[in-house]
Amino acid sequence: MNTITVEKNSAVLNELLLILVASVTITLVPTVSHLINIPLYKLNPMHWIIYVFCLSQTRRNGSILVLSIALPLVSFLTTGHPVLFKAILMGVELFLYGAIFHILYQSRNKGMFNAFIISKLIGITIYYTGKSIFVMREYISGPIITVPLISQIAVSIGIFVLLWIITLIRNISLANNTNQNSD
Repeated sequence: MNTITVEKNSAVLNELLLILVASVTITLVPTVSHLINIPLYKLNPMHWIIYVFCLSQTRRNGSILVLSIALPLVSFLTTGHPVLFKAILMGVELFLYGAIFHILYQSRNKGMFNAFIISKLIGITIYYTGKSIFVMREYISGPIITVPLISQIAVSIGIFVLLWIITLIRNISLANNTNQNSD
């Protein structure tokens, strides 16, 4: 019984550590962006973190929720960007990406590609619907779409390729372990 408790506590601590590291990383993005004079926010670093987090180990939606809230909130508190209402929308969007991808990918009846596409479409739809409402009510100022569509597509392709590579490496590793155990 103690072994199970220690393993559970260790898994929770590992997830909390990953959330902390991801949150600190997000606070560094604006600084690095200013140093190299490249608008790194256009690469959607929070999206990359959420998807990789979902694949890194067995995740629970509670951990995905904590990370989804932590990333934009920590960024807002440390850098003032994004503005509060946009941070809330981003938290919802990130949670939808992570939770939907996680559920569909873990269910095994959807492949990684389908899980990724469905989660992206639902997350983007909710985000831009919410942002449109917030802009109309003047909670957020500026245009509804601030990152060019081609950039969003390129980033999505990049995220998918990274997820595919991680999955491929994991499957090769599992196959090698299975072959070694059967010998």
